[in-house]
Amino acid sequence: MSLPFLMAVCPTCQRPVAAMEDRSVSYYDGEGLPCRFKLMCCSACPQAFVVLQELYAGQHWGQPELMWPSATKALNQAIPFKIRKELSEATQCFKAGQYTATAVMVRRVIEGVCRSHNATGTPFKALDDLYERGLIDKRLLEWAHGLRALGNDGAHFGGKPITRQDAEDALTLAEAVLNYMYVFTRQYEEFKQRRAESVPPSDEGTSNGSAPTCELGPVSK
Repeated sequence: MSLPFLMAVCPTCQRPVAAMEDRSVSYYDGEGLPCRFKLMCCSACPQAFVVLQELYAGQHWGQPELMWPSATKALNQAIPFKIRKELSEATQCFKAGQYTATAVMVRRVIEGVCRSHNATGTPFKALDDLYERGLIDKRLLEWAHGLRALGNDGAHFGGKPITRQDAEDALTLAEAVLNYMYVFTRQYEEFKQRRAESVPPSDEGTSNGSAPTCELGPVSK
């Protein structure tokens, strides 16, 4: 018999809660394992979310898998795989409530950005090198240095404690840095190239596209 509650981590407040079941729908298409979708209500927020469970050996329900809202947001493929992997691990740390580890992983993301652009030296000097080469602007430099400093606090014993809000902000800013460095910059360069290669349609008239002119004779009186 299905219990009316389920131990889960709420995707909204990130708290481990005994979520209350609102309704359950079973599904089986003849292939794979039978499964059920459950609409749950968090006992802390309260917000709704949907989980999927598969039935094993006809009697054991597996661990719930979050289906909605989406647990993760796919990063753009233009971002190098290794850097995407680092940020994904940082996100997993955050979901597990490991906020100090999240900050450290975000710092690794920033280091990966520097290495992928051949910026050498300490992370501090490498970020300044990106700025001096015109690869990042002053605001992005400040963001990156802030993430680096937060990671330093997390990496050293006795450093400033990393709060949940700190870790969440770090993930958001890190993704913004990655999108600027690898996605938006590339899209803008491609946009400029398309514009430069495009040939404007020919207009009727003169070779420069202006309307034809003619000599006007004297006006009849």
